Amino acid sequence: MDGKKRDIFQLVLKNNEINEIKKEENFGKEKSKLFPTDIGMLVNDFLIENFTDIMNYNFTASVEKNFDKIAKGKILWSKMLKEFYEPFHTKVEEIDNISERKISERFLGIDEKTNRKIFVRIGRYGTIVQLGEKSDEEKPVFANLKMDQHLETITFEEAKKLLKDGNEGRKLGIDPKTKKNISVRMGPYGAMVQMGEKIKDEKPQYASLKKGQNINTISLEEALDLLKLPRTLGDFEDEKVVIGIGRFGAYVKHNNQFVSLKKTDDPLKINLVHAIELIKEKREKEKKKIIKTFENEDLKIIYDRWKNPCILYKKKYFRLQKDSDFKNLSLDECLKIVGADKKLAKNNKKKVVKKRKTRKKS
Repeated sequence: MDGKKRDIFQLVLKNNEINEIKKEENFGKEKSKLFPTDIGMLVNDFLIENFTDIMNYNFTASVEKNFDKIAKGKILWSKMLKEFYEPFHTKVEEIDNISERKISERFLGIDEKTNRKIFVRIGRYGTIVQLGEKSDEEKPVFANLKMDQHLETITFEEAKKLLKDGNEGRKLGIDPKTKKNISVRMGPYGAMVQMGEKIKDEKPQYASLKKGQNINTISLEEALDLLKLPRTLGDFEDEKVVIGIGRFGAYVKHNNQFVSLKKTDDPLKINLVHAIELIKEKREKEKKKIIKTFENEDLKIIYDRWKNPCILYKKKYFRLQKDSDFKNLSLDECLKIVGADKKLAKNNKKKVVKKRKTRKKS
């Protein structure tokens, strides 16, 4: 394909003046074309639907023209910004009330066998097909899209086939020890290996795939190795050290604390010595994050992952200004910032016992 031609307008600054130059360009060629991802298409559709004026190809050019007029003193910058920002801010507030799920999913139809809804949506681990909702009595069933399938183009029939294949899984073979079937399929948190079948008195054993492993290429031997996880390496400080793979990747578990393995670490090969090193390394990092602690164990001042000061209160973060005197904040000041002082006051009022009325002696 040779593509199509269109006119573009380029603004050039010359001799303290902005001049407009008209150019012609080709677009739509197959060669060197960038193909958008599902999330990219969703974002693009969302912006076009809700911010039509800003997504207009000539929007930037019109803004540049206004900047030129401001520079020449023909219009006031405050007037120009007001005309743009007020309707833009109103639109942002309207859109803020739209459900995130409504934006990131597409309803395909009702499954005739189960009478449950089938959606295609953006999940934590990519684009997925979903049968049913969380509010249903039965748990939803999930399946990943193939490489050549997309959220905007997948059909109802294709989605049903993916759910069927994903639910049944790809059979890899039989475990020589237990004589149970080994298969690989999609779960709610990504691809997983399954040993055994769902029976009333017995549940299957599951194991997540390692980074780099593929549901279509994983072998029986690799699946059996994964089923060895989680594995206990030994004890450290009178607590067990366990290696496993979870929804966020491979980890070391010690004393109910989780430490992520590094990219170069293999969860099937890591030893106790290296696991202890990772535990100690994380402790040192956590110590450096702490700015100030209080008797109230639920509250402390720390640096977040971006090295910004914040208050951590009951697993919630409250950002502080970098130029403020955050190191010397008192407990009362912190409670006011997180709004906990009002909640405490309410709780204290409820605990106050009303005085009994005394009868007058006759």
